[in-house]
Amino acid sequence: MKIESEMIAYANDTVIITSGNDWKEVYRKANTDMAKIKRWLENHKLTLNGTKTKCMPYKINKIKDPEDSQFLNLKIHTCGKYEPGCGCEEIEMKEHIKYLGITIDEKMKWTEHIKQTAARLRQTIHTLLNIRSIVTQDTMRKIYHALVHSIIEYGIITWGNAYQKNLRPLEIIQKMILRIAFWKPRYYPSNMLFATTKIPDVRQAYMKN
Repeated sequence: MKIESEMIAYANDTVIITSGNDWKEVYRKANTDMAKIKRWLENHKLTLNGTKTKCMPYKINKIKDPEDSQFLNLKIHTCGKYEPGCGCEEIEMKEHIKYLGITIDEKMKWTEHIKQTAARLRQTIHTLLNIRSIVTQDTMRKIYHALVHSIIEYGIITWGNAYQKNLRPLEIIQKMILRIAFWKPRYYPSNMLFATTKIPDVRQAYMKN
């Protein structure tokens, strides 16, 4: 099977990346390739799950959506015409998609991924509060790396260079967790916090990776 798009597969997750000089070209390539993929699957006694298939247009601030919104509606064509107005199954359009644990947004600003990561970090606070009085600081450091820093570092090479303002929620929750875990006052200086605990902040973790 030959397609114009780039195909990336990992285990049972497959991504199709289509590019072009304008939206109409992207639309044509993507729809044609999806039809080819569907036929290939059917020829090999496999099915394409339309409800689990999603699409997301990548764009930067200077790129405008097409004037005709029909060219944003990707479909799984079975009619052979690849026309926007046909009755073939439409693929749901998303503003952000989670792939292999990383939430990618259409403008590549990583705000949704950082928001979800911060929420996961908040869930560790209760555990740290319960155990901080019965472990040494050295043991707490190991627990922090296992429960907290592993979440921060996951995929950080991808999203860690986000704008400082976008990383801010993650930096705030990390400092809160460190103060709780290591019995530091609420307004304990940030620079001393990272120095005494010997733990890198988010930006340092990115640079290290």
